[in-house]
Amino acid sequence: MPQKKKTFSTMEIVLVCTLVGSLILSLLQARKDEKQREGADF
Repeated sequence: MPQKKKTFSTMEIVLVCTLVGSLILSLLQARKDEKQREGADF
């Protein structure tokens, strides 16, 4: 039983890491796009 829980928690960590990573990447991309738009306006 504990072994199964450990595997599940490991999978959970990987899933959370992937979600957080994609979220940060999208945020950085949005910020970069915003900066580019600002530069075009100026």
